[in-house]
Amino acid sequence: MSCPSIAVTAAVAHLLRAAELSRTATIRREYVKELTLERLDDEQVLDVRLYPGPVSGKPLGRQSKQYEVVVKLAFRKKLSGDSNRDIDPWMDYVQEVADYLSSLENRLLAIDPQATWHGEHWAAPYLPEHLRQFNQFTSVLEVTYVTTRG
Repeated sequence: MSCPSIAVTAAVAHLLRAAELSRTATIRREYVKELTLERLDDEQVLDVRLYPGPVSGKPLGRQSKQYEVVVKLAFRKKLSGDSNRDIDPWMDYVQEVADYLSSLENRLLAIDPQATWHGEHWAAPYLPEHLRQFNQFTSVLEVTYVTTRG
């Protein structure tokens, strides 16, 4: 039995790699001490990193538990400008990913079939400091899944 946070984060990464979305992205699952994103230099790269977020659990019976697992998705894209025309497509892309993950056919995750989509929180639609300092679009989406073990 795998840790729910690992299983669900890996499953979301797997789903996104297999998805036919409007943009091609480099998708990686990794760990960080805190969610700070460094400068992205290549304008051709759309970088999406998945991090395990908070997990909460409660008993369902004597031998099973229900877990609420948060997966944080950090989107980064170097921009050629900072107008609405430059930023809007990337906001749209993050919404596309959120819609894809919440769609009915993706509620059951391939790697963790017990997990179902439970909600989303767009923690940082964009980070103004990254636009100012790096001319970079950075967005953080949190997706929550519920899974059972036992």
